Order: sequence, then C-alpha cells, then structure tokens
Amino acid sequence: MFAVLEQRPLPCIEAARTLGISKTRILFVHIPPNVAPIILAYVVLDFAFALVNLAGLSFLGLGIEPGTPDWGRMLFENRNILFSKPVALLLPAE
Repeated sequence: MFAVLEQRPLPCIEAARTLGISKTRILFVHIPPNVAPIILAYVVLDFAFALVNLAGLSFLGLGIEPGTPDWGRMLFENRNILFSKPVALLLPAE
C-alpha cells in the first residue's frame, strides 16, 4: 500500500493528472508498472519464508504426512548424522 502512495508525487503521475486522465485509469494503468517489482519481491520473499516455515514444521513433526518428500522430514529422519556430516543439511535442498 505504501508503494502505491509513494507514486503520487512522481512526475509521470502528475503529468497524467494534468492531462485530465481519470483517477481510475491512473490507478490501474500508470501505477502498476511502477509497483510491480516491489510486489514481485514481496511475493518471492513470502514464498521463501513459507518454504522455510513448512520445513521447520515438518522437522518438528507438525508438517505434512510421512511418506511425502519434504526437506524438514528428510532432516528429521537423518538428524543423527547432522553433527558428523553437516553438509547433509544441504543435500535435501537440491
């Protein structure tokens, strides 16, 4: 929301307002290309956080059912070798 509000004083939005373009057209045509990279970054980061949360819950036994391949479940099942071979943490991520 703040990214959209930050677009208000930009020269391209002011020029569109000066030309008499309606507020709805400015909102749906001119602002989205300016905020799309910010929205994409938020979506990618939220997806990454969701994957890490899912792996953490699966490691604790609260995630998806056993038998379904999951990074947290793989770490939980092989937790006895994690201290002797720490690289094993990264192998399920491939």
